[in-house]
Amino acid sequence: MLEIACFNKESALLASRAGADRIEFCADFRLGGTTPDLEDFQSLKKEIDVPIYVMIRPRGGNFFYSVVGFSLMNHYLQSFYNAGAGGFVFGIFVHNA
Repeated sequence: MLEIACFNKESALLASRAGADRIEFCADFRLGGTTPDLEDFQSLKKEIDVPIYVMIRPRGGNFFYSVVGFSLMNHYLQSFYNAGAGGFVFGIFVHNA
């Protein structure tokens, strides 16, 4: 299984043509990967047949999220699920006090 992380539509198209079995679709390489635009995902999905896993991360920085951050992540998850995402990628730290 060859999964390639891609931070824009052009690199995802190239990875698909080069034989990737799955795409991890993200945005903002400089921030370590964030949730891409839904419109970019929908456009990409029309052009490739390999599964596209979407990064669900509303911002760069650490992996601790507030209640508001989790709410936004849930919104992203539902939107991309409804648009046909093959799966999801997360980065989350849980701290037990």
